[in-house]
Amino acid sequence: MSNSGIDEVVMHREGNIKWEEISKVMRDGKNPSGTQEAIEAHKISHSETYESLYMELLDKCNPRNFMEPYDKKKVDAAILIYNDLSRIDKTNEKHIRVIRDRATLELGINVSTDRLYKELIDYCNPQNFLTTVPFQADLLQAANHFYAEVRANKNDIHELERLSSQIYASKVISLFYARKKKEKEEERVRIDEEKRLEKQEKLYERNILILLLCVLLILGFSSLLIIYILGFL
Repeated sequence: MSNSGIDEVVMHREGNIKWEEISKVMRDGKNPSGTQEAIEAHKISHSETYESLYMELLDKCNPRNFMEPYDKKKVDAAILIYNDLSRIDKTNEKHIRVIRDRATLELGINVSTDRLYKELIDYCNPQNFLTTVPFQADLLQAANHFYAEVRANKNDIHELERLSSQIYASKVISLFYARKKKEKEEERVRIDEEKRLEKQEKLYERNILILLLCVLLILGFSSLLIIYILGFL
């Protein structure tokens, strides 16, 4: 890409993606109008907890991140990486991870491990299995092993991904959660059935009341009719 291509502000939209290549680099120690505010706001956004790896890469691979200090090589790389991000399937985790590794190498970004770390810590926390009946030592041992491994590799995204594959492949843990899911579904069905029966009972009671009211109205009308007839006799 020529230098003149970087000397413009380019707006790019694809689907819900919006990005800005801030062009005119500092000259004589000054920034283009509004550039400093945009950069400062963007730096603050990096403290966010991202909802997905894809959204994190969209944020951290934006070419504007490498405009101050200006790095032509990284801006060029970021443009290509961001373009690839805008075109891939957002649900293709394998492809997204390939781009992540490329961005780490070419742009020097650090990818947050917070989301995956929390997910794994919550999933294999031994406290989740302490009240299991009957007591399952093998389940607790597996959970305790993975829990310690995850804690020890909190800041290593590749190791956490390797552990993630092992943890979700663990039969003893997956069977526990499958059973919990089944129990939860059975409880939901039971509650729904109770609500259905309660609604049916209330409907029955309402119909009985309506019937009694009709009977009373009929009896009252009959009494008035009898009195009216007797008045002519």
